[in-house]
Amino acid sequence: MQFYAPGTRKGNRTYVVRWWDNNGSQREKVLEATTLAGAKTEAKRRIRRIEGHSPGETVGFADAADAYLAAKRLGKEDLAYIDRLKRFFRDKPVREIVGADLMTAAHAIAVNTSDSNKNRAVITPASSILHYAAEQGWCQERRFRR
Repeated sequence: MQFYAPGTRKGNRTYVVRWWDNNGSQREKVLEATTLAGAKTEAKRRIRRIEGHSPGETVGFADAADAYLAAKRLGKEDLAYIDRLKRFFRDKPVREIVGADLMTAAHAIAVNTSDSNKNRAVITPASSILHYAAEQGWCQERRFRR
């Protein structure tokens, strides 16, 4: 595990941690901690949350979203969508989320917008996270209608 202090890597404002996961892929996460000791503690906690789930274990939506974000490289707009979804679903287990929950989230998060915007802002990112969770064995594979 490598730590980069603020200002040492591309003008970063906070600590950045880089590590190799069990699959041999390189992972990187920006940490909000302001001290090295706080960054190390936060990094260990986040890595345990991201990699510590085994297939069949009950995983909350926020943990699945964090694991999805660690595995993918997404743009700022996608990150904003996923942050809203994490706040909406919080720790609801991914195996309990159904299509009706996604529609409820779409109507709550993207109020007074078109159906295409609801698909782009809610349904697509949420289904991507749930498909990733199914690949990890945390829930069953299923399809979600738009």
